[in-house]
Amino acid sequence: MKGTPPSREECLFVLALIVFQGVVVVLKVVLTG
Repeated sequence: MKGTPPSREECLFVLALIVFQGVVVVLKVVLTG
């Protein structure tokens, strides 16, 4: 891990992971609720 700022692709990848996890949680709640 270097001190260089993350690239735009890395930021988009992290955002996509967060959004994907949120969608999975919502789907679980909807399907089980």
